[in-house]
This record gives sequence, structure tokens and C-alpha cells, in this order.
Amino acid sequence: MRLGRCSRRVLRAFCVLAEPVCRVYFLCPVGVPCVRRVGNALEQQAAAARAALPYPQRAEAQAALDALEASRTALRTGMERAQHSLKQAEQAYAAAQAAVDALQAQALAAVLMEETP
Repeated sequence: MRLGRCSRRVLRAFCVLAEPVCRVYFLCPVGVPCVRRVGNALEQQAAAARAALPYPQRAEAQAALDALEASRTALRTGMERAQHSLKQAEQAYAAAQAAVDALQAQALAAVLMEETP
């Protein structure tokens, strides 16, 4: 992968800013390995921050996440049921419209038959 001069400068600037995290700035000509190292370092920092949370806060956060997931599942189920009901209603409407059209055609035919000598 070849990067332009501006892209290389941006990646190097990113590496310089992230230097306290990964300490590998200006080591790679295009910056890709550096960015990967920064990403890995940030993931490790996030994992360490999660592990550093006191257990009650982690438990509360997990409970809140579980509650949100349950709500999402319930809402999704309700949405799927509503979509199914809507589809059934649309099909019933189409059938009723076809029946009305057929009855109107029959009525017109009956009127025409009566008027024809």
C-alpha cells in the first residue's frame, strides 16, 4: 500500500500523539504497523480500565446491559409481530379490494344485461 506524502504525515502525527501508548513513532515508513500497535495498546488499556472498576460497578453495569438487551429483544419481538400483522392486514385489504372489484363488475354486468333488449 502506497500512501501520499500528506497521508504519511497524518499517520506519523497520529503515531507521535499516541507515542505514550505505543512508543513506536517513526518506526514504520507508512505507519500501518504503528497504527496496529496503537490499536492493540488502546484495547489493552480499555481492558485494564474495565478490570480496574470496582466489582459492584461492573455488576451494575452488566445488569444494566442485560436489562437493555432484554428490552431490545422484547421490542424487536413486538416489532416483528407488528410487521407480521401489518402484512396480514395488507393481504386482507388486497383480497377485500379484489372482492369489491369483482362485485362491482358483476353488478355492472347485471345492469348491462337488464338494459340489453
